[in-house]
Amino acid sequence: MNKPEVILNPTPSKTHMNRIDMHVHMVGNAASGHGCWVRVTALRAPLYGIMLRKLNLNLESLNKPSFDNQFRDRLLDFISSSEIDAVCLLAQEAVYRNDGTLWENAGNAFVPNEYVLELARNHKEFIPAVSIHPARPDAIEELLSLIHISEP
Repeated sequence: MNKPEVILNPTPSKTHMNRIDMHVHMVGNAASGHGCWVRVTALRAPLYGIMLRKLNLNLESLNKPSFDNQFRDRLLDFISSSEIDAVCLLAQEAVYRNDGTLWENAGNAFVPNEYVLELARNHKEFIPAVSIHPARPDAIEELLSLIHISEP
């Protein structure tokens, strides 16, 4: 049985179907000015170290102001040297309680939706995936705002 042909390339070609990694996290730190942060605990430090080594970065680089740009550039290099055409780049929302209040000091990382949208505007290899906690009292308004921001 033949599978139906699916063409995702914006300029259709019967010889190419885009390969997209649908789950790639952006990571950033507070020193960069992009609004990101990451909380590295003693328990998670070995895991972060392993993940960063895969991108030829070390754990100490996570504290440098240049980290966000280095991480972005490593992702782009990784994509261009692979058979992947693009990645779905994930933002990371803050943690909220069920009553809709922000849960301070919870969560391991935060990457603002606006930053992921900016990266996608500037790099065709990034497909933005925003993150909105459903308990936020303004969740629908935030979604509509992000849709408006992302429109050409």
